[in-house]
This record gives sequence, C-alpha cells and structure tokens, in this order.
Amino acid sequence: MSFQEFFLLLICLFAASWVYSSIFHTSRTPRTLRGLQQCRETLRASTIASRAAPNQQLVEVFNIDNALTTINKIYHAIWVRRVRDSLKTHDDEWNALAIFASNLRRTLLLSQIRASNDRMVDLPSLVQSLVFRVVLQKFFPGVPQPLEEDVHFITARINALWLATKIHCSQADSNVLELKGQLETRLRKVFQASSMGQISSKANRLNIIIPAYESLWRVVLRCFLEVRFRNQPKKFEEIDYSRIFSRFISHPNPSVFEAPFLGTQISIKHVVNEALRLYPPTRRIHRQLDKETVKIDVEWLHRDPVSWGRDAEAFRPERWEGVLLKDVKGKMAFMPFGLGDLSCPAKKFAPMMIGVLVAALMGGVGEEWEVVDGGVGSDVSRTRVLDGGREVYAGLRLRKVEG
Repeated sequence: MSFQEFFLLLICLFAASWVYSSIFHTSRTPRTLRGLQQCRETLRASTIASRAAPNQQLVEVFNIDNALTTINKIYHAIWVRRVRDSLKTHDDEWNALAIFASNLRRTLLLSQIRASNDRMVDLPSLVQSLVFRVVLQKFFPGVPQPLEEDVHFITARINALWLATKIHCSQADSNVLELKGQLETRLRKVFQASSMGQISSKANRLNIIIPAYESLWRVVLRCFLEVRFRNQPKKFEEIDYSRIFSRFISHPNPSVFEAPFLGTQISIKHVVNEALRLYPPTRRIHRQLDKETVKIDVEWLHRDPVSWGRDAEAFRPERWEGVLLKDVKGKMAFMPFGLGDLSCPAKKFAPMMIGVLVAALMGGVGEEWEVVDGGVGSDVSRTRVLDGGREVYAGLRLRKVEG
C-alpha cells in the first residue's frame, strides 16, 4: 500500500467515525424536557435518526431492526406501511379477539389456581401472559399457542433485557449475552423455527412483539387495577365499570368503544384515555439533538396540575367528556403515542385493544376477588396515583374470597 493510499484510508476511517458519532452519540445523562411547547416542538421536529440513536441499546440487546431503530428512510417507510396494514381490524376480527381473550383469561385463571398451593393468582403474570398471547394471535395467527411455561420464560427474559437497556448494559456483558441466547432459543421453539444460524435482525419477530407487548401490558395492568380495585371518589361511586366493560366485550367495535354507557357520560374510550394519561406506554421519550440527548417526560406532562387541574393525579374518566375537556388548558399535553410524523402507528388500534384486554379481565375477576400480598396491596387500595414502575407490582396477587 502506497503512502497516498494509506492516507486516503485514514481519511475515510475518520469520516466514517465522525458520521457514526454524529448519528449515534448520546450524552450519559439526558436532559429532561417538561415544558409543553418545547416537548411538542421537539417531537414534531424529530427525525428517524434522532429517534434511532437513543434506541441503539434495543438493537444490541434484542437484535431488532424496526422503525424505532433504523436510520434508513426507505426501510422505515416500508416497515410502517406493513405495520399499519397489519393493524387494520374489522368488527368481526375484534369480536374474534374478544372471544379469544375471554376464553384465554378463563383458562389462565384456572391454571394458576390449580398450580398454586394457596390458590392465589399472580396478577402481573396473568396480565403478561394474556397480553403476550393476544399479541401472538393478532400478529402471528398461524403460530400455535405456546405452553404457559414458554410464555412465562419469554416475558421474564424480555423484562430482564429491557431493564438492561435502561442501565446501558453492554452487549458484551455475559449476563446479557446469556439472556439473549435463552430468549432466542425459546422463541425458535415457539415459532417452530430452525435452530441453524442466527436470526436476522430484520426478520426477528421481536420487531413486532417488543413494541406491541411492551406498550400494552403495563397499561392494561394499571387500568384493570383502577376499574376493579381502586377506591373511587364518592361523587362517582355510581359508575358501574363491570356493566360498562361487559357491554363492550359483548360488542367490541369502535362504535360501542366510543358510546357513553346508559345513565352515564362514560365510555370505554374515556376509561382507556384516562389510563393512558396516568400510565403512558412510554413514560419518557428520548431524542438526540445535535450532541445532546433529551428525554420528554410524558408521564410528568400527563400529570401536571397546570394542564389537568388540581385532581391531575386522580383517575377520572369523566374528565374526557367533550364539555369538560374544553376547559382543560393542557389537553394538548396528551401524547401517549408521541406526536408528529413519528407518532406510533398503533395509536388508533392500541386503545381498542387495551379496552378488549381489560374487559376480558373484568369478565373473570369480579367482586369476589381481592388484592393481597407483595407489600403493595395497601398501595392499590389508596386513591393516589399508582406507581408507573415496571416491577413495582411484581408481588401483587389475587385471592378469591369464599363467601
């Protein structure tokens, strides 16, 4: 190699390094944004590169390549279009999903009760299994429903790896590599895939499972806790959530989803919106701006008294009535699925799905059930807002009271 060739090679390497650094450099401590206008402007001005950079941990940990992680505009457009097509759900399909979810909930409840010495039900595990299986049914209908031990194994590994992304755990970390290998092996079993060769990041089923399952299960859990077990202010004790959700699960379509229940002004859409407000799927949205990474504090915006009033942390579905909402200064602060061109393509599908999943749970867990154990039961019975943390309710269990 001549000196000129060597010199040109050095220049190319330096340029490549500079480009990579410009795209994927992130600050160690992201700056938190809470100003409503600034947050909205930042989201609307977002590019796929500004979103991809903070999400590279997802690439390393889960081996995925989707709209959240790519900087390729063509691939991004193709991926989003395919997802939007897969999200189109007609009334007949909603009905089939509702029946499937209800039957599944019944099976899972009985299975947990029989397997438990104290006949209690692990609530987070129940919700995670229900959501994971319904996600499979919706997006991978040809895949046979897996064994419960496989579902528990997969959801536990997803959770552990997700937590690893939050502490910036390196791919080289032996624990992460072990978890990745275990997850991949079990997914191959569930999807009946060949064990030969590494799964391509673009062909990885986690490209769908991660955003779908992860954006649903924590909202479903907290919405269910709110409508089944939380103390309601006296003014609204007459709201019978059981009847509202029973009607919806019998006719799970957009019209019933949006229609106020007889004798009230409350609809399933109001209930789900309130759950999404207090417990957004993504609590903080990260973006890279030049050499700085920022995080938009969605959870804070959704609970800001300046925007939502003095009862901002109270679960009040009636606040979404059209008349009342007109007086809410901060209704522009509602952004559970982001804003602008990069908003979540499931922003219309997800609320309906949350409604179906919560309705399925309500249909099998009536007033004869109580929340116990884990040291968090008292937290659930209070009126203050539930904790949004991923593992805070890991010990929550249900017990059927013998009458």
